[in-house]
Amino acid sequence: MNLQNNIELTGYPSIDKPWLKYYSEDAKYFANHPVHCSLYQYICSANENNLSATAIEFLGAKITYGEMFHHIDSVANAFYAYGVRVGDFVTVCLPNVPETVYIAYALNKIGAVANMIDPRTNSDRILKHTNMVNSVLFITIADICDQRINCIADKICTKNILVVSAADSSTSPIVRLKYVFTKLDGSPKYMAFKEFVKKYQDQAIAEISYIKDTTAVMVYTSGTTGSAKGVLLSNEGIIASSLQLISALTSREAIRFLAIIPFFSSYGFVDGMNATLGNKMTITLIPQYKPSHYTKLILKHKPNVIISVPKLWEDMAYTLKNKRVNLSYIVYPISGGDKITAASVETINNCFFNHGSKAKLLIGYGLSEFGAAISITIPNMEFETGSVGAIMPIANIKIINPKTNEELSYEENGEICINAQSMMLGYYDNVDMAKISFKDINGVLFYRTGDKGYVSKSGQLHIVDRYKRAMMRPDGHTVHAMPIEEVLMSRDMVRACAVVGLKLRQGSGVIPTAFIVLNEFNGDFKNIVAELDLYSKQKLPDRDRAIAYVAIEKIPYTSNGKVNYSELERFYIDEVNAVITDFTFVKRNLTK
Repeated sequence: MNLQNNIELTGYPSIDKPWLKYYSEDAKYFANHPVHCSLYQYICSANENNLSATAIEFLGAKITYGEMFHHIDSVANAFYAYGVRVGDFVTVCLPNVPETVYIAYALNKIGAVANMIDPRTNSDRILKHTNMVNSVLFITIADICDQRINCIADKICTKNILVVSAADSSTSPIVRLKYVFTKLDGSPKYMAFKEFVKKYQDQAIAEISYIKDTTAVMVYTSGTTGSAKGVLLSNEGIIASSLQLISALTSREAIRFLAIIPFFSSYGFVDGMNATLGNKMTITLIPQYKPSHYTKLILKHKPNVIISVPKLWEDMAYTLKNKRVNLSYIVYPISGGDKITAASVETINNCFFNHGSKAKLLIGYGLSEFGAAISITIPNMEFETGSVGAIMPIANIKIINPKTNEELSYEENGEICINAQSMMLGYYDNVDMAKISFKDINGVLFYRTGDKGYVSKSGQLHIVDRYKRAMMRPDGHTVHAMPIEEVLMSRDMVRACAVVGLKLRQGSGVIPTAFIVLNEFNGDFKNIVAELDLYSKQKLPDRDRAIAYVAIEKIPYTSNGKVNYSELERFYIDEVNAVITDFTFVKRNLTK
């Protein structure tokens, strides 16, 4: 341990690594002894004595680990006989169905790359991300063929388009009745995935291929502020991240996992699929759901482990308020993918307590470029308000001055930069890594996250804001959105809020504006704003407050459950029905 009696040895977190004190010896062992094998070999080894246990539950079906491996090997044989080889890209445009698991590990077995695409993506982006890697096969779900695939089928570069049906693995009579007669109309390229496997699986035996430090899977960044980038993740990086999560969450009660987070995302693929299968869990696959069904799914399936986004946890706490239900089975509720306020964490933890669970929300922080979480709040750690936990032993961070790259000490705000075993191999489009990273004096490559934060003296990471979410007012003063959101969300009257800078018709700078969702709205919004502004004056510097407030029914979210700030930022200040707290300031800048 590098901190003794809270006295820093050097004053620099990247050297002292005070976060290591939170982790077990097993966790630190995995960090110092990387595993070199394929994902396929990893889950086979982890479950060699677990073949009779249930691996997957899906729409009435229960699939054992032994059956899962049989399906993986059959699919691998079919791919190999078809001609898929080491380094080939196969596009997988599927939701969370058993075939997604079979296909991902089958491709990995033969050394091919799964190009994971969100099936909710529009047709143009599906076509772009399929053809840019010269996919040798395209695999999708029957549900989206009419809306998204038929119109681009002839342009897709593959000879065949394999179509999975929800009826392929389900034992539910209702599901089978609905999907079993699915017709493959629209393109001569279409072929039922089930028929493809039946046709090719006995023609060749797939060879196990593993080459160190090569791409295992390509996932995409969310692309909410621009075009999505293809992130190349390695076997070693994914396994390292999986082992870290497993070693951090050690309870034997954690045996059932609710797969809400889609496997086509890095978060879902690494922590939702690979880590859970590597930990011998039973995965309940949820292929499609509405956010309003989230709480019902938890109550129905009674999972021990759930990985989700803040919005869904907040919705659960709101839905279950004053209701008598039992949540005692929840052991590890994990939140990631977006920021969450301290007020929301308290509300969610109170919900667990009031409904019989000893669990507390575990907050993770990570990026697609690292596959999954880089830090997490460890169970039973002395949690600091606003913390995103302790840096995992596979990683190291530097907090730097973004202008000079000078490393900062404890409690000093700067840009969070990360080096980790799970760091991506790069972007598919060969973005110059020098633009998004820097090398320290020892030549170690650190990824620049664009997030502003600090490390406390106890070794916990705190996120202050995104640098790109910093707003410059017309007077040149820089305002950060997250502190305003934290203050406003601490008020009982506020259910949700998002702070962005709204544009002016002329001149530079933006007006910091809070879009507010109220728990109840029975009065004059101007009076509510006056109360919120008075409270903000008590908690924030005068120039760091919101200047305008807008009441809305709901915050816009992306398909991945993240706040869609760009949807709000598109407005000019005079286009919204805003209550202005400093009208003189706004009017002066509107009329420049």
